[in-house]
Amino acid sequence: MFSNRKTIVFEFAFAQKVPLHTLFVFFPITVLFLDSQKRIKEQAIIRPFSFYFPQQKAKYIVELPFETKRKIGEYVRFK
Repeated sequence: MFSNRKTIVFEFAFAQKVPLHTLFVFFPITVLFLDSQKRIKEQAIIRPFSFYFPQQKAKYIVELPFETKRKIGEYVRFK
């Protein structure tokens, strides 16, 4: 919120459903919900000033500052 466009990765101790909001985010973001092997379980493009309630549990959440389409089941690599 209130920041420049950047990619953010969140890691949780265990897989869980994490609701997100884009209050005070002034651009759309792509969100990838990953399992423990960094495989995409769900993705969403979230518009500014909205809420999103995921259907799948995630160990990692990746927020991208641009709209992109990835395939469910695809692996994501990051350091």
